Amino acid sequence: MFNRVCTKCVKKFFSSRSDANICYGCALKDFAGKNAPEEGDFNSAALISGEMSEKEWRLFQRELESVDHSDAASRYERQVVDYFHQMGLCPECERPLRECRCED
Repeated sequence: MFNRVCTKCVKKFFSSRSDANICYGCALKDFAGKNAPEEGDFNSAALISGEMSEKEWRLFQRELESVDHSDAASRYERQVVDYFHQMGLCPECERPLRECRCED
């Protein structure tokens, strides 16, 4: 970690980047301007300031992707179950619901 001083607000901060010249708060203000920050603005500001290392960012991205993928799988499963129920079939055995013995 490097001791750095923000060129905008003169605040001292620690950074994983030796060339960082802007702190997290000022970087976030630059991204958002007078608007509310968007989701990606927080991560971008952390990367620019060096308060989040690239390794930490990659790990964070992997976590986000795993959450995205797990949700997609559960959405697909719900769609399949809904489809079978609309057709009057059991999603497990694909028999008509009145003939199904899966829940017995």
